[in-house]
Amino acid sequence: MEVDLGANAFGIDFHPSKNLVAAGLIDGQLHLYRYDTESSLVRERKVRAHKESCRAVRFIDGGQRIVTASADCSILATDVETGASVARLENAHEDAVNTLITVTETTIASGDDKGCVKIWDTRQRSCSHEFNVHEDYISDMTFASDTMKLVATRTSPRFRKIIKNLFCVVDGTSPNPSFLEMEIDLGANAFGIDFHPSKNLVAAGLIDGQLHLYRYDTESSLVRERKVRAHKESCRAVRFIDDGQRIVTASADCSILATDVETGASVARLENAHEDAVNTLITVTETTIASGDDKGCVKIWDTRQRSCSHEFNVHEDYISDMTFVSDTMKLVAT
Repeated sequence: MEVDLGANAFGIDFHPSKNLVAAGLIDGQLHLYRYDTESSLVRERKVRAHKESCRAVRFIDGGQRIVTASADCSILATDVETGASVARLENAHEDAVNTLITVTETTIASGDDKGCVKIWDTRQRSCSHEFNVHEDYISDMTFASDTMKLVATRTSPRFRKIIKNLFCVVDGTSPNPSFLEMEIDLGANAFGIDFHPSKNLVAAGLIDGQLHLYRYDTESSLVRERKVRAHKESCRAVRFIDDGQRIVTASADCSILATDVETGASVARLENAHEDAVNTLITVTETTIASGDDKGCVKIWDTRQRSCSHEFNVHEDYISDMTFVSDTMKLVAT
């Protein structure tokens, strides 16, 4: 499925149960599309959500609402069925809002350009907690429900440092969140990082083609476990796979490499995985990954067979991001 949005998209999200996908655009608009088994995308709704770029979008409340965040510092909740504004916070942050994630059924978190993270109660439509966790922009956030921990990450202006801030959010009621900050200079610009699914490990793919693996602990320290010369050119994407036993990296040299986490040994290398530089990697299933390149080609790989099972030329330009929805088995490349 392919559709011309009319403007660059900053973020997309899939409805948790319906065949709907929402896109937040650089011109501040929110688009809602319905897709079907006939490979068609039909625009259901077009909303002028923000004055400036719409940088993040998330379905909340079981898919009844869409929350968007903007460079104009506002956050908006829109009704999915009617397109009407449910709630608008004009000055949700003092700076441009970059990221949104769902924390619980009634709680979301937002992060801005100056390193501020806010926790919001969607029922009360108010901020319950505010944390100044970084001096630079929040690039990504992840919430671990089993430990009730929220991780906010950023890269430095030169993309040379990994900083991880960890604080406790227990149903949004923790009055004294505990901070755990870790920082390390990678020595070269980083294109991508990924956290191990169960161990205190973080992997970084660098512009010089190297793969670094770091271990972190409760003493706020990061120790390099491994340094691997993974690719001839820049390492643009990195993902843990096989329950964290392997790290897969993709490169501007068109190759994809699987590395053993314990030993650092090369498990499999595909020298000409794509005809052009590979920018993105995502996990599709336990035994399947997807990669996207500079010329709009997406490939699906069977990690057991170490072979390409499907190939799609979905765009004329580079693949900037991919998202997979497991319940509908849909993959969207933007």
